[in-house]
Amino acid sequence: MDMIALLGEWRHIISAEDAVAWSFILWERGMISSLEAMIAAFDIEDRVVMHGFKTGKELDMLYDMSHLGLISLATQDKDIFVHSTLKSREYMAKGLPTISTGITDVFINADYKYNLELSAEERIVDLEKIIAFYDSIYSGTPRQKVISEIRSFAERNIDIHATMQPVIDYLKS
Repeated sequence: MDMIALLGEWRHIISAEDAVAWSFILWERGMISSLEAMIAAFDIEDRVVMHGFKTGKELDMLYDMSHLGLISLATQDKDIFVHSTLKSREYMAKGLPTISTGITDVFINADYKYNLELSAEERIVDLEKIIAFYDSIYSGTPRQKVISEIRSFAERNIDIHATMQPVIDYLKS
């Protein structure tokens, strides 16, 4: 829900000419009415699209239109400091650069430029930092190349063959 408040703050920073539609793919039905109330309270109905639960080709279509994936925000409030989420892996499989609060396990000790790790100490997310991250990725680099590089990283690091190799090596020894 912190993302809705963040978008409300951004509304006052981003000019109408730079308006962006933010998509949310929601699967928790109990959250929809409270999120809709927050969206209305922050006056950002024109920038948020509520998609509801999606699978298959509908979900793929939304991923194909996306340019960034949000792994987490403010998880330190729940005493989570290192993430090991399916969402991070799904975003990499789709070739999306990501944003997270704190550390994501697959990026530990990795030379990986497609994740913006926000400090868990910051209570307010700096929009300029996110815009600079986005620009550093997509300015001058074709989107398909970005997707390909992210997917290649995923194949080398989170593919079943890569993750099971240490187990296989141990069993062989």
